[in-house]
Amino acid sequence: MLRFVLLAGALWGLFELFFVACILESKAFRSFLSFNAELAGVVIRTLGHEVRVTGQSMLGSGFAMEVKYGCDGIQPVGLFVAILMAFPATKRAKVAGAVLGSLVLLTVNLVRIITLFFTGIYLRKLFEILHADVWQAIFILTALLLWVVWAWWATGDRTRRVYASP
Repeated sequence: MLRFVLLAGALWGLFELFFVACILESKAFRSFLSFNAELAGVVIRTLGHEVRVTGQSMLGSGFAMEVKYGCDGIQPVGLFVAILMAFPATKRAKVAGAVLGSLVLLTVNLVRIITLFFTGIYLRKLFEILHADVWQAIFILTALLLWVVWAWWATGDRTRRVYASP
């Protein structure tokens, strides 16, 4: 257990160092933020609402918001992958979990951006609560649940089926 915790912490720390030193101020990261805004804009337009996306900014129905650092989902994905990689499982299970879990977390983040945009339009007073409190908790719980499900799957430690006797 101690090895797992220390390794997960070390991997997370290395990821954070790399993120801050190499990714945070990069053109690629800004492009990723813009991609998130544009993808959210596509979904919002598909739902029949007007939205204009310029770079990381989204504007529609009298509301504007910007997809910034912290609204990207990258750090929760990094933490999820660090914990996953520290866990004793096969490389194949780790890669499968990292890819699928990352896709799920990034999808949840896209849903987060979209719902925050609609909240800003229709329930502006709730925007900050949803942004800072509700969605943070949802993201943490989703990552935790994903890890638990993955660990259960990766270890093959499934509960025994209990059959009722006739």
